[in-house]
Amino acid sequence: MPAVIISDMWTGIPFQALLLLVGLLNVPLELKQAAATDGANRLQVFWHITLPSMRPVLLVVVILRLIESYRKFEGIQILTTGGPGIASTPLNLQIYNTGLEYQQVGYAASMGVVLILMIAISVGVVYLIAGRDSLGRRS
Repeated sequence: MPAVIISDMWTGIPFQALLLLVGLLNVPLELKQAAATDGANRLQVFWHITLPSMRPVLLVVVILRLIESYRKFEGIQILTTGGPGIASTPLNLQIYNTGLEYQQVGYAASMGVVLILMIAISVGVVYLIAGRDSLGRRS
């Protein structure tokens, strides 16, 4: 399992870091300067200016990471084949095994529908928790 986690971090973190860097670069410098002029320290500027300005980017990063975690297949298939036992078997690898190795295509198709519903519900929950104003709309 540590090998799976390390390989997942190796492939996922650069893209997330790039998105967060772009989000940081898009925070208006005028707001930071105005807060510093008003006497805000670095932590206050980050908490009250930078973080709220980055909420849309953070929401996108969290949703993309969530979807990517459901899609994780090839790394686990190559590194562990879902083992030892079924310790590192995600649902999509189980769907693959059920459909292609065990020849239960109908059961695998229904598992695929459940996976899609799980992804939709997870993304919906993240969207509701983050709030609609994270995307620039007023709720």
